[in-house]
Amino acid sequence: MSKLKGGMGFRDMEDFNIALLAKQIWRLIHAKHSLAFKILKARYLPHCAILEAGLGNRPSYIWRSLHSAQWVIDKGARWLEGNGFMLNIGEAKWILRPNSFKLIAPKKNEFYLI
Repeated sequence: MSKLKGGMGFRDMEDFNIALLAKQIWRLIHAKHSLAFKILKARYLPHCAILEAGLGNRPSYIWRSLHSAQWVIDKGARWLEGNGFMLNIGEAKWILRPNSFKLIAPKKNEFYLI
């Protein structure tokens, strides 16, 4: 409901909740020194990044909630090349295409002029 009618003014509480969860994921991606990141890293992310992690066995309510919002970050995030040290051109989303941001490689013996 609108604030004028006594509500909180949110159009859709589910979308608002997903947006807040995605914001927390973004914070965890960039605040790797935080206690929350260290705890989640030890339990759910021992060998991968937060956006690559699966749900795992017997996940906590917090991890299930964060995991349910990963698609928001994945849909909107793009690769920043930086120094190229961790560049993975096969998996990174860095080339704009109409339906995908994945690299499209030519088949063997095919050449394209740009």
